Amino acid sequence: MNDRVFCRIVLIRDTWASNETILRDSNGASALDPRGKSGQERIGKNDNPNFVKARTTAQKNACINNLRQIDGAIQQWALELKKDAGATVLEVDVTPYLKNSVICPSGGTSFSDSYALRTVADQPTCKKVTDGTHALPP
Repeated sequence: MNDRVFCRIVLIRDTWASNETILRDSNGASALDPRGKSGQERIGKNDNPNFVKARTTAQKNACINNLRQIDGAIQQWALELKKDAGATVLEVDVTPYLKNSVICPSGGTSFSDSYALRTVADQPTCKKVTDGTHALPP
């Protein structure tokens, strides 16, 4: 027995839309895809190794950019308040110099949960990924 399924595909940025009626049987097979489920539904996008690698690389790059912003904020704070290299840095000292709130995209929920600050001379570090990949270059 065939069921009618109405699909609507919309891409907002390029402002195009497509309406398509697909006939599917009880197993989900259609004239367009006789196997039933589409490739993404069969494999699952989280199981695809290329997807996982791309996601982890994007998260790493975003975290490193956050660390750069934090380091810049620390240096600006130290310069304006004439702090020496051994001065201890706290989150409340740095956040006024950051444009947006920064959290690690690899599971951070807040600044204090994501990043560790020590002194002006020390670089900020990521608390979420400690294998050295989420770190500023020396």
